[in-house]
Amino acid sequence: MEAISLSISLKEGANIIKLGVEVDKVLDKWNEKLPVGLTAERLASMDHYVQKSIDNFIGNLAQAIIIVLFVMLIFLGLRTGLVVASLIPIVTITTLMLMGVLNIGLNQVSLAALIMALGMMVDNSIVVSESIIVKMGRGISSKQAAIESYKELAVPLLISSLTTSAAFLAFFLAESIMGDIVGPLFSVITLALLSSWVVTYNYNFVCLLICKG
Repeated sequence: MEAISLSISLKEGANIIKLGVEVDKVLDKWNEKLPVGLTAERLASMDHYVQKSIDNFIGNLAQAIIIVLFVMLIFLGLRTGLVVASLIPIVTITTLMLMGVLNIGLNQVSLAALIMALGMMVDNSIVVSESIIVKMGRGISSKQAAIESYKELAVPLLISSLTTSAAFLAFFLAESIMGDIVGPLFSVITLALLSSWVVTYNYNFVCLLICKG
C-alpha cells in the first residue's frame, strides 16, 4: 500500500495537546474532501501520550492527598490532618503557576518531578504543626506558639528544602543531551519545595485554628 507521511513538529512554547486538537480538525476536513479509498489518519500521537500522563498525575495527586490525609488523621488528629493534606493541592497549583511564569512546560519530565515532589510538599507543614502543638502542650498560647515556631524553624526548613533540591542540581548543570532532557527535574522540584516553604508559613494562621487555646 502506498502512502504519503507528514511529520508535524511542535514549536517552542506551544501546547502539544492543543496542537493535537487542531490536527484532528484538519484531518476531518481532508477526509471529507478526499475521494473514496483515500484517508488521512495519524500514525503517532504524542498529545494523547501527554494527556494520559497528565491524567495519571491527577490520579497520583488524588491518591497522595487521600494517603496523607489518612496518615495525618491517625497521628495528628482531624483538624491538623485536614490542614496538612490541604497543602498538597495549594502547593501544586502554586508550583504550576510559577512554572508558567518561568516558561517551564508540562512534559514527561516536569510531571515526573511534580510526582516526585508530592511526598515532600507536606514536610514543612508537618514540622511546623508539630512544633506548635508541642509548645501548646507546654502551656504556651496558640499565637505565641506559632510565632516561636516560625522564628525557630523558618531558616532550618528553608535550608533543608534547598539542600533537597540541590540533590538534583547536577541534572540541571549537565552540558549534554541528558541534561537538557532531565534538567527540569531540578527546576520543578525547587519550585515545589520553595512554594511549600512559603505556603506553610502563610498557613500559620490556619494552624492556630487547629489548636485549642
